[in-house]
Amino acid sequence: MKKNFKKIAAMIMTATMMLSLTACGGGGTTSNGNGGSDSQQAAGEPVMSDVLKVALNADPPTLDPLMSTGAIVRDCNKYIFEGLFEMNENYEPSPQLCESYEANDDYTEFTFKLRQGVLFHNGDEMKADDVVASLNRWLSKNSAVKSLITNGEQFEKVDDYTVKISLTNPCYTLTAAMCAPAQFPAIMPKSVVDAATEDGGISEYIGTGPMKFGEWVQNQYLLLEKNDDYKGPGYELDGEAGDKPIYFKEVYLYFVTDATIRTAGIQTGEYDIVSNLNYDDVEMLSSDPNVKLDKSLMGYTGIIMNKAEGTLGTNEKLRGAITYALDCDEIMAAAYPAEGYADVYSSMMPEGSKWYTEKGTEAINSKDMDKAKELLKESGYDGTPIKVVTNQVYPQHYNGTLVLVQQLEDLGLEVDLEVVDWTTMLEYKKTKGTYDLYYMDYPAVTTPTSLRTISQTDEGWTTWPEFLDLLNGVTSAKSDDEAVAAWENCQEYLFGRYSYVPLGYSYYCNATTADIEGYHSISCQCIYGAYKAQ
Repeated sequence: MKKNFKKIAAMIMTATMMLSLTACGGGGTTSNGNGGSDSQQAAGEPVMSDVLKVALNADPPTLDPLMSTGAIVRDCNKYIFEGLFEMNENYEPSPQLCESYEANDDYTEFTFKLRQGVLFHNGDEMKADDVVASLNRWLSKNSAVKSLITNGEQFEKVDDYTVKISLTNPCYTLTAAMCAPAQFPAIMPKSVVDAATEDGGISEYIGTGPMKFGEWVQNQYLLLEKNDDYKGPGYELDGEAGDKPIYFKEVYLYFVTDATIRTAGIQTGEYDIVSNLNYDDVEMLSSDPNVKLDKSLMGYTGIIMNKAEGTLGTNEKLRGAITYALDCDEIMAAAYPAEGYADVYSSMMPEGSKWYTEKGTEAINSKDMDKAKELLKESGYDGTPIKVVTNQVYPQHYNGTLVLVQQLEDLGLEVDLEVVDWTTMLEYKKTKGTYDLYYMDYPAVTTPTSLRTISQTDEGWTTWPEFLDLLNGVTSAKSDDEAVAAWENCQEYLFGRYSYVPLGYSYYCNATTADIEGYHSISCQCIYGAYKAQ
């Protein structure tokens, strides 16, 4: 497979910890309440339409941002909720509900100034009490952030428009972590947070975003309605940060798990936008004049090895044997057969990022079967089946897993392959002892401390005390150079323990009908700025 190393650098740049808060949009035009400008409307460019129909590839198990790490959850709720920061086109944190912030010299105290006049969908103004409640719930629920805020510290109200947090240990990467896609810290009314249950999450979906919750019919669709009172931060849309123009009164997000139906639907015009198309359909759709293809960065892809008690993954020699045996090029070629939809390399963070390092990568994609069999013998493997789980909602998961299974069997392992629905897959990911291996992809992140693959409480259970000490070196850094050096030590340790096998970075194939203009996507589909040509 061709390794497109340079191309990824243009799509993910270094994640900066300090933000430039200068508004960059406007251009002298005035807002028309739709996110567009009066001059645009007068020129007959973006105009309001009644309905947009979007076909998504999965059914979300919840709309609560903190109750699932699944990408489909964020794909649905991101129009309803916003955070203090959102990701821009360079995968850097940009201010959204936060007007400005300050950090002290050792990054143990952060003070956030909130934008004033921002309304929730229920008409109440967003204030510090709401932000404090939302962010503290994020601290309690987000499994990745628990490695950053380790002493039970909480966000506090200073006044109605100021929030702060004081930490025992430095947290250099806090602001970047606050815009990571999985389990993002969505701001919602305090009353909604207070009513949330431990297992069921929130029961009302009230945010500050450009669309309001309308109706959710599980297994069928989510209806969103345009929020006429939406107030953006005052700068031009940049990735998923900034003003978020919506040019549709209603948006239907249909849950269409069969990729062939999504493909047929975009060709017939049944849907205006579809996500996660089969890569085998790319060539055919590229010649259809009624369809426009869109390629968006999916994120990082790899093989999770469970290290929780009760799994074969607790055997380090066995993990090493698997790592040396895997042919990452072959797995990615099966998962992403269309040219240009995958970049294969061994670092846990992308080339072009300041976090990129090749430390410890000697075993990754080495295809050294002699070394693999040597470690397998030393592991004392007794023929117990390796439980591999996958799903068919994401064809790349299934196709990549089939090749993975064949490679495991070539090594001499017995394999128990279980194909489950997406809801079950999400449950397996966060439940100890339910699997040994799985293939997975995750949204790109601004900092390695937000990588799902190093989570202590799910996604492989990385709980080694030595690693957590090394990770603390990243969060306690005082500069980029210090943080990067600390992360290099983290990656070298993880690969030395055969914790995870990175495959590279990959891309979604999405599509719109020919009459959709202004569409862009940064992570799967994104309808901000999209409109139907009249």
